[in-house]
Amino acid sequence: MADTASPATASSNTIRSIAVCIAAFNRRETTLNCLRHLQASELQAGESLHVYLLDDASTDGTADAVRSEFPDVHVFSSPGDLWWAGGMRVAFGEALKSRHDFYIWMNDDVTPRANAVRILVDTSLELTARLGGHHLVSGAMIDPESGRYSYGAFRLKRQWLPKPFSLILPDPTEPLACDLVNANMLLIPGPIAHAIGNIPDIYVHTLGDWDYGLTARKAGAGLWLAPGSVGTCKANVPNRMRWGGDGLSLWQRYRKMQHPLAAPFGSRAGFMLRHFPWVAAFFIPGPYLKLPIDHLRWQMRARRR
Repeated sequence: MADTASPATASSNTIRSIAVCIAAFNRRETTLNCLRHLQASELQAGESLHVYLLDDASTDGTADAVRSEFPDVHVFSSPGDLWWAGGMRVAFGEALKSRHDFYIWMNDDVTPRANAVRILVDTSLELTARLGGHHLVSGAMIDPESGRYSYGAFRLKRQWLPKPFSLILPDPTEPLACDLVNANMLLIPGPIAHAIGNIPDIYVHTLGDWDYGLTARKAGAGLWLAPGSVGTCKANVPNRMRWGGDGLSLWQRYRKMQHPLAAPFGSRAGFMLRHFPWVAAFFIPGPYLKLPIDHLRWQMRARRR
């Protein structure tokens, strides 16, 4: 996806290279829809988009379809065991090699607005002009079915605890400071990305975006939610791995808890130790110690039926 504006009209101080990093798996039409809308992004003269897509061994022809319709997209393949964080690690890692001015992490089930990239970039630049430094900016998503905000950014009730937290509703015109960012569509300035590097290997599917935002803040970057919404994305919480309910043995529940879509111990422990070490001893084993009690409760409830 090359520069759609005329290079002749671009001044030297407006030339910007923007990398978009995407991980895809078996959602060919969804992925293509995302890329079609991304291709229609409103760019300024001198700006260019460079898309890096990791296909995690899709069996529905996603990689070939992307190569056919979008020959400028950098498509990479994997054996099929990377999940979201692993896939983004590959796509982002490849993008980092070219040292772009900005990086956008993006889910392939997002339908971005034509001005989504513009909003994220301009918000980051305006914050830098106003406050100095560099600023990560997350874009709020609206669930196309419910019409409610589904993703974007969160605010912690207490800075020293990882929960409770609440989804922030965006202001129509002003960016809002936040504590945790979703990577459904997240802008990272180049200097921050180059200083921090890639997503840590401890993350398989979840928590990689939260970790990166908190790490960036420790490095001096600001975390913000962009004004308004930048696209639509269905809330995928019901698709996460569940270990509650009836009909499962305790061992089966523990195995489900370790699934990448659930709360694998390594990712959970790594996140807590990196960002909330003062309460890690409580929060890391908490769900695992509580599970036998919950298991008995679910069994008793099933017997009463």
